[in-house]
Amino acid sequence: MEDFATFCKNMPKEQNSPKKQSVKPANTKKTKWLSKTIFWNFFFWFGMSAGFGFVLTIEEWGSSSKEFDLWSSLVLWLTIIGVPLITTLANKTRFIKDGTFANSENIILTKKQLPTSNFIFATILGVGFTFLVAETILSKDSFKLLDSIIFFACLFSGFSLYFIFKNCPISILFNRKFIGYLNDNAPTQKRRRIERKNYITDPAYSYLSTNIYHRNR
Repeated sequence: MEDFATFCKNMPKEQNSPKKQSVKPANTKKTKWLSKTIFWNFFFWFGMSAGFGFVLTIEEWGSSSKEFDLWSSLVLWLTIIGVPLITTLANKTRFIKDGTFANSENIILTKKQLPTSNFIFATILGVGFTFLVAETILSKDSFKLLDSIIFFACLFSGFSLYFIFKNCPISILFNRKFIGYLNDNAPTQKRRRIERKNYITDPAYSYLSTNIYHRNR
């Protein structure tokens, strides 16, 4: 009996312990041109473009009909909610720790892949490109379906291509942890943290009561 008890005690406990979802290190090799992340970024780009294009076309077709207004509203909300939701569920990003994120394949995103405030500049470029195309290529008389889709594809081009070239899932923007990461790493926030630290540790600010070199301490 003692031998049996000893055997049971020494049995490995891995069978009963839950398996943790492992993450793979950041991929430093050149990725294939149509990875899962890039595919779903393209889906977001053209899904939003087609959705808004249909809305604009439906409104033009039935400008005097309430039935068409109902259909355009339905397509609009399906686009605004449905496309980001499908993109997020199909290519979800996961927060690991300390500003580290992993994509849906459990591969950690490098710092270069993570978006910065530069994507705002890319969005502005896309808007400028849209007005250029609208003035030179698209029909000025009336918007057809194809013209509407091209218009919104140009509008979302800068924003979407930014994430495609970075090979970063657009769905990361819908991760609340990433919003907190952006706030913490914004230049103004960094500057404030540095200034706050200097107020406490820099002897030049010893006249402050919170400074460690204050004479009353």
